[in-house]
Amino acid sequence: IVRLGQTSLFIYGLNIVFNLYYTKALALLHINFRFNYLIPVIVTIIFILVSDRLYKLMDKNKFTRMAFLGK
Repeated sequence: IVRLGQTSLFIYGLNIVFNLYYTKALALLHINFRFNYLIPVIVTIIFILVSDRLYKLMDKNKFTRMAFLGK
């Protein structure tokens, strides 16, 4: 939980970008999903795991750490 708290701004930023392209892709493909309570939970867990791995990858390089993470 502490690790997620440290990367929460990064996760939020990626979520905004993901939602932007996700909704555009669904609109272009004319795909309509029925609302289901299980799908958002699964997508959230996968998104948090991917965001955490991407954060760790960016944290290893000095340039990406300065450019994207502000460290």
